[in-house]
Amino acid sequence: MIRIPRAAALAALALFLASVPPAAADESIFVYRRIYRYAVTLQQKYTSIATIGASEDEQAAPVLAEAIEDLLSLQANYPKPSDKELLARAVREALARLGAWRYAEAAPTAWSVVEQVAEPLARAEAMMAIGSMRAVEYAPKIATLLRNLNMGPSADPEGDGRLAYGAVLALEKLRDPVGFAPVFFASEGWYAKRVRDVAARALPNIAADPTDPVLEIVRLESLDRKIKALDLELGSGASRERKLSVVAAALSVSVDYVARDRLELAKKAELRRLALRGFAALEGDGGALVPLFLTVHREAAEVEDKVLAMQALGVDGSEAAAVALRDILLELDAQQRSGVSDERRERLAKAGIQYARMTASATVSSALVAVSTNDGWSNSVIALAKEALAALK
Repeated sequence: MIRIPRAAALAALALFLASVPPAAADESIFVYRRIYRYAVTLQQKYTSIATIGASEDEQAAPVLAEAIEDLLSLQANYPKPSDKELLARAVREALARLGAWRYAEAAPTAWSVVEQVAEPLARAEAMMAIGSMRAVEYAPKIATLLRNLNMGPSADPEGDGRLAYGAVLALEKLRDPVGFAPVFFASEGWYAKRVRDVAARALPNIAADPTDPVLEIVRLESLDRKIKALDLELGSGASRERKLSVVAAALSVSVDYVARDRLELAKKAELRRLALRGFAALEGDGGALVPLFLTVHREAAEVEDKVLAMQALGVDGSEAAAVALRDILLELDAQQRSGVSDERRERLAKAGIQYARMTASATVSSALVAVSTNDGWSNSVIALAKEALAALK
């Protein structure tokens, strides 16, 4: 009996595979299995996987999943570093194809790679394949892995960075809110710029409604993180009501936060302004935040913040907001009558009149009458007050 060398047999099977019509699926799978089973050495197994993958035939997916399981079971037989590297390459080759084909049945096998293979690139490829397969049930596990990586590098920071990169891409594809917080922290973590950048890019895609994790960040994290989280929430697909809940939390934090230095004071103001602008853009209402708007107006040193607080009151439009704007205008008018006059108060008066008019409430009329009859104001302020009064009639 003439014995054909296994390498030659593999080549012959590959050649036969190329000639099998696409419609003959059963025959193709039979040949795929023969190609892999004819492989004895690790190099032959790698070659067979590459050959099967090169066919670009999705019918081969079950065979590649079986090949990964076989390689996992043989890891102990290949203790040499060069063999471990080749085995990992073979696994990566198979995973890349399974991910591209979105073969979800192989998700448990891919997760086994994450748990059992030491080589970071293979583990990262496995997570990315899981993401491509849309195997959402693995999102919590990948999120936990990334959360642990975020805490700091191990003895292999480069390998940890590769793992983080794979985890981020996987969570982006899985689109589960559980991945938002770990990817958020990865975007500003200890990693190389490449990892941080891909995390920042992925964040808007992970959850259409990131409200719950964003609220945690706004309540517990640094001012920089609060600002970044609020900005992401405002640009997300969350409902208006959910966005307003985050705006309210951010505004409350910005009022209560005690800044320790000038830098924090500036960040606190940035958070406050973002929240106020968010409220106006969302056309919030109901009066619930009026006390916070009044606190901002009273305590803010910058005219911009006071104007934004009045804008929020005007947009709110509730009776409580109208009362607040009336009182602000009456106080400004009293100061003007007492001889306190400057460009700053002129600007505040104009804004107060504009936003009082927006409430369309008769409550603000008394303040508008007071301003319109006070010759201490400039002609432009008096004219604005008269126009607002006319609009309310």
